Amino acid sequence: MRLPSFIKAIVGCTDAESSRYSLGGVKCESADNVSIITVTDGRKLLNVSYGDECDPVDCIIEAKPLVKACAAAHAKGRNTVFEIVEGASGQKAMVVGGAGAATAPLIDGKFPRWRDVFGDTSAHKQIGVKPELLIDVLAVEGVRVYVGDAENALYFAGTAPTGEVLRAVLMPMSLDAAPFPGEFASDAEEIAEPATV
Repeated sequence: MRLPSFIKAIVGCTDAESSRYSLGGVKCESADNVSIITVTDGRKLLNVSYGDECDPVDCIIEAKPLVKACAAAHAKGRNTVFEIVEGASGQKAMVVGGAGAATAPLIDGKFPRWRDVFGDTSAHKQIGVKPELLIDVLAVEGVRVYVGDAENALYFAGTAPTGEVLRAVLMPMSLDAAPFPGEFASDAEEIAEPATV
């Protein structure tokens, strides 16, 4: 499975200090030539999908070691990929790039049901904003960000210059808030051009 070049920014949305280990991990899924990476810290949720020809994948990789492995393996202009391998202490993600290879441990646990957070947002008003206004949420250079307001939750969708589609949601601070409606289209071309803010 190919890993986006901005994996470090994606990992910024995890929570390595949580007692729920899966919140400190990167959920990686791949099927039918589409790869999906999802991370959450329990307050915000970031989802990235992109075309990718690889074997089926469904795992959670420990976030910080994944970033270190990617940094060790990555070479500019070359794809960085990973595959699951058996190690002495169990399965690991073997990250391979133009500069070499490194491993990151998997997390054994259940990842939050992220698909339930996204519903149908086709009826919601969407506006475009400059990415630098949302740098803490999506720190990806060159991404165009779209914001949809759905009740108390803020939804984001954007397309990176390399084609990956990013979706995110900021959870409301109130713990008794209503469930989040909405889902952004997974294809970049279905997201309307933004107005400049």
